[in-house]
Amino acid sequence: MEAHPFAAPLSRGRIADRILDDLRNRIASGELARGSRLPAERELAGQYGVSGATVREAVRGLSAMGFLDVRHGSGAYVTAGNDRLLASSLGTLIQLAEVSLADVVGILAVLHAHAAELVVEHATDADIAALDAGIEALATTQTADALAEALMRFLRALAAATHNPLLAALCNFLSQLQIGLALELSRRSDEQWRKMTGAFREDRVAIVAALRRRDRAQTVEAMNRYQATATRLIAQLPYGKRKRIPSAPLAGVLTAIRDTRRSPP
Repeated sequence: MEAHPFAAPLSRGRIADRILDDLRNRIASGELARGSRLPAERELAGQYGVSGATVREAVRGLSAMGFLDVRHGSGAYVTAGNDRLLASSLGTLIQLAEVSLADVVGILAVLHAHAAELVVEHATDADIAALDAGIEALATTQTADALAEALMRFLRALAAATHNPLLAALCNFLSQLQIGLALELSRRSDEQWRKMTGAFREDRVAIVAALRRRDRAQTVEAMNRYQATATRLIAQLPYGKRKRIPSAPLAGVLTAIRDTRRSPP
């Protein structure tokens, strides 16, 4: 690869930060494609005219932000997965600000209402089949962890059916956050999760039935009922009505989302 000099000389203390910013921009622009291997440390050091230690510092920063997956003995690979990137940025905001679980549920309700309108217009037969599969998985699962996974499968299918990448990414992140916190705050009670997911069953079926008819008003109405049920059930969880999400479970859930490894397309 050609040398990649900077437009202006870099001060010693800012070199790693500037390299990090440049690599992040190259990833965002697609020059370094998702799934590709980052050039070797020696090659990057030559491009930027710096030491290997400086490159390693920049790579560590990008890995922490979710842009790279560093594999020992293999190199650094571009991940830049939507969930991990949102978990790094929005997750930090949620931790710093006084965000409640009710706030998360409320924003997700707004996003899902918009999603319900889009799926009527854009969902394919394959999308509807994926939603049906999610409903079936929820009906045949019994443990809290498996129910949470099946519920996320249904919500991911719903988000994907919008065919709007930004909306899907936001819905997926907030859904993961809500479900992860609900798991932690319910202490992974199988009985409680069977009751909670059972309370949504009719709403889920109604959403897909209305979608299959391409009935916009009924799809949105069913989604609003779904979210009203979610608001009621979340409020019944420990800390569900507090003004701020407890730091310990929040940190654990965000770490789990950031650490999720997804194979590039």
